[in-house]
Amino acid sequence: MQTVKVPRQGITRDQVIAALGHALGPSYRLDPDGDGLQIQKGMFARAAVKIQNEPDGTIFEVTSQTIPVPLLFVTLKVINNRGIVRRVADTIGQPDTFRAEA
Repeated sequence: MQTVKVPRQGITRDQVIAALGHALGPSYRLDPDGDGLQIQKGMFARAAVKIQNEPDGTIFEVTSQTIPVPLLFVTLKVINNRGIVRRVADTIGQPDTFRAEA
């Protein structure tokens, strides 16, 4: 899991989907999931983003998600942590992803 804190408050799930969709490109599928979202690229690369608004900013928890195939579970978890989770967390952490409101 990677945690990213953005100093902007009140970022909504729809804003996250729009920003990540633009930054990651069309090869990533972004689906709303409760207060967060699920991100998928291809068949096996999956991540979940949980959004927590706090008084001094917004916290994003990005975790690896895998399909329940016993032999592949641990391998996919490691691959996803080094791949899609890192890419999503890095994108959220970029200064221009969520610019402060003017």
